[in-house]
Amino acid sequence: DIRHAMAACEGLPREIAAAFAGDIGGAALDVAVFFTPPDPNVQNQGTLVVFNVAEGAGEAISPKVMAAFSAHGDVRGVREAQRNKAHRFIEFFDVRHAASACEALDKAEIDDRVISVEFGRPKGSAAKAKARANSEAAAAAAAAASRARAKLASAQAAAAAAAGRRK
Repeated sequence: DIRHAMAACEGLPREIAAAFAGDIGGAALDVAVFFTPPDPNVQNQGTLVVFNVAEGAGEAISPKVMAAFSAHGDVRGVREAQRNKAHRFIEFFDVRHAASACEALDKAEIDDRVISVEFGRPKGSAAKAKARANSEAAAAAAAAASRARAKLASAQAAAAAAAGRRK
């Protein structure tokens, strides 16, 4: 749970400085503790994407939807998807709670709508995957065209050589 990590970082510098004060002759010790940024290679950090949510004003979701997700753990925040007003991102403090909510609420009916729930992907991952696929397809097409040109040139050279022998 990220809240425990945040609380630990707040008190940890004082505890470390106090623990080592005797070892360094009572001199002042400046200690800093930092969070490591989320690992981009980790598929998800506790964010769910909820599809087919009743459209509301901005990031608001109905109390029924919020209650359904909060039953699985503390919700850190809710935000509206930029491209579709019926989609929301729901972020949990604990990824295990997000997994529980995802499993329990996918295809559930809430507010007279069947919602779909899945883990969110890092921002831009769909676009990056599409661009990578397009790039790979373009490279394969270029390689195939290059092979075809080489084959054609070889065939033309063989035809020219055969024509030269017939004369």
